[in-house]
Amino acid sequence: LVFLPPCFMRYRLHIRETIWLSVPLIISQVGHIITSMTDNAFLGRVNLESQDAGILSGNIFVLPLVFLIGMSQGLTPKIADAHVNGREHEKASLLKNSFLLNLGSSCLLYVLILCGMGMLQYFDQPADVVELARPFLNVIALSLIPLSVFFSFKQYCEGLSNTRAAMYISLSGNLLNVVLNYGLIFGKLGMPQMGYLGAAWATFISRVFMAVAFFIYMYNHAELKKVFHSIKAVKINKPQQRLLFKMGIGPAVQYIFEVATFVIAGFMAGWLGKETFASHGIALSIASFTYMFASGISGASSIRVANFRGLNDRLNVKKAGLSGLLL
Repeated sequence: LVFLPPCFMRYRLHIRETIWLSVPLIISQVGHIITSMTDNAFLGRVNLESQDAGILSGNIFVLPLVFLIGMSQGLTPKIADAHVNGREHEKASLLKNSFLLNLGSSCLLYVLILCGMGMLQYFDQPADVVELARPFLNVIALSLIPLSVFFSFKQYCEGLSNTRAAMYISLSGNLLNVVLNYGLIFGKLGMPQMGYLGAAWATFISRVFMAVAFFIYMYNHAELKKVFHSIKAVKINKPQQRLLFKMGIGPAVQYIFEVATFVIAGFMAGWLGKETFASHGIALSIASFTYMFASGISGASSIRVANFRGLNDRLNVKKAGLSGLLL
């Protein structure tokens, strides 16, 4: 921090805290991109058509994925507010209602993908690639359901300023995805040889692992497991669900519009040929990787602003927000 310009120095303590909080968030966010990058790297060793099918499926899957990420983010500031003010019952109620909201959203998104899969033929992509993409997309779309569980626990922990749990679980999930890609695509390590569909099942299994691992972590954590003792007592709270929906729908729709631009450009690259489409997909995955650094910093800023907002500390709300913008 000694290299910061003088105008930054007044925020140095906030900048240091934001960096400390954001590093695990960045690693966790990058994990979602590394999953698709790993799939594409392995599929490229099968053949060009398989790699294009994986990229095409990923282009479509990323839209409901970012919607689900945005929808789940409404939980974090509310948990932070309840936590700093010691409202334990409210924390359990928020987690339960957010979990139901996210799970319902993921099931609806999965059904929408299945219903819209027949429209792939109208995007003027290579016919053999579209044919391969349909079963691949079906499998990875199913992973939205375990992801909704993972995101619910992740946003809850982040509201408590615990950002490292999601980081370690995401890293473990990505390592598992690499092993499963190698084993299921090529029939190694005693696994069945599934060809290009092995990458889709590797992604699905690794995301189920992440959801289960997060539940086990929380259930065995001395402080975090307390929420499970209260969660049975709290009821479905429709006003609270409406509030969480209202807070999450803004980021969710914003992410859709941000990502849709690149998805449309990806379809256009497919009009120029299979090699062009694959090249565009690989380049875009690298760009997405770097974007997650800004996304992690914004997440950390949201947590710190919510904490100070819960304490009604307006001066530090301003400083925490500006330090995020400076970073």
